[in-house]
Amino acid sequence: MPQALFYPWIDIEDERWLKASLLYWDSVRTIVPESIDAPYSTEIGKELASAGFLVPLRVMSGM
Repeated sequence: MPQALFYPWIDIEDERWLKASLLYWDSVRTIVPESIDAPYSTEIGKELASAGFLVPLRVMSGM
């Protein structure tokens, strides 16, 4: 299952890149501090997160 890690931002604002990533990976993960409840603010980001494609990789300090 190929996955990608998107870095350095949490929210992916480049909608074209995000849609193109659907062709190559099963999911895209973003590094998200555990204190952020809703990491994605764009409509496409929220839709892909609810579909399980855009996945937050929860981290806490000291990891």
